[in-house]
Amino acid sequence: MTLVVGLAAAGDALAAPYAGAGQAAIPEGGDRVGPRREALVKARKAALEAALGELRGVDPAGRKRVLASASAWTSAYRVLKQSDDGATATVEVEVEIDLPRIEKLLVGVSAPVGGVVPPRLGEVRAEDCGDELAAGARELMAARDLASLEGEATAVMNVSLRCEALGEVYQARAHGSRVSISTQVGAQPPLQSTALAFAEDPSAAELEALRRALAELSETVRQGRDTAISLEIAAPWPAARIRRLERAIGSSIVGVRSVSLGGITPQGAVILRIDGGSTLVAQDLAMRMEALRIPGAPLRILEVRDARRIAATF
Repeated sequence: MTLVVGLAAAGDALAAPYAGAGQAAIPEGGDRVGPRREALVKARKAALEAALGELRGVDPAGRKRVLASASAWTSAYRVLKQSDDGATATVEVEVEIDLPRIEKLLVGVSAPVGGVVPPRLGEVRAEDCGDELAAGARELMAARDLASLEGEATAVMNVSLRCEALGEVYQARAHGSRVSISTQVGAQPPLQSTALAFAEDPSAAELEALRRALAELSETVRQGRDTAISLEIAAPWPAARIRRLERAIGSSIVGVRSVSLGGITPQGAVILRIDGGSTLVAQDLAMRMEALRIPGAPLRILEVRDARRIAATF
């Protein structure tokens, strides 16, 4: 039997499948449902252990912390095989695990979203949610750089979670859950997100819905923290000219930290992302760029659209 329980949440494009197997003894003449659930929990944890085995430089305490929240990291799984011989229940699963995000949480290999230090995580209140959800929320929010579990950040983020069980879909043999999350940092307006998910049991459905809600919330926060200025350049070809412009902006304009390709518009204009932090504004940057001397390729500013967008021709 193969049962698809959940897919990786939006923004978890780097999640990869890991296999795991678990067993549990069946008491003589006893119920088989409990042992099957126990075997499933062990199988999901085994898959997480296999994923963690690929990481280097993780201290035992960090590894133990992640395994203690195994359900939060393994909510997107498929049951590949489920059987029992009357004495032992056996379950084999394939789990989508976002190992890069776990590595970021434990090793710190990645910069915070938008280059901004996130607030410390304060109170997490959960209404009508399972016991595993609040602990899982703390780990997953830290992994997404929405909040830090420790550190020197002075701002504090308080979190409210609300869960709604949607019951079982009998044809699919899956349970549905809706999770809403609201975050509040000081006097700032609250940020909210809601997501729906289905899984083989109510707990896994809650955790998968939480992952999806956090993925959406993470994108909202990323956009709010993004301090880069977009430079849209019409008639940008050949590409060698764009590379010269990138180098000139990055090396000649004080306050610019990095210049990277941000995309191409449907009309063929190139977008450069210029990161200078919150102190660099488009009007000032436009004046400095027009003063650049690039042999054979003068830059002409067409319009400063707002504090974070500039249109130019090159």
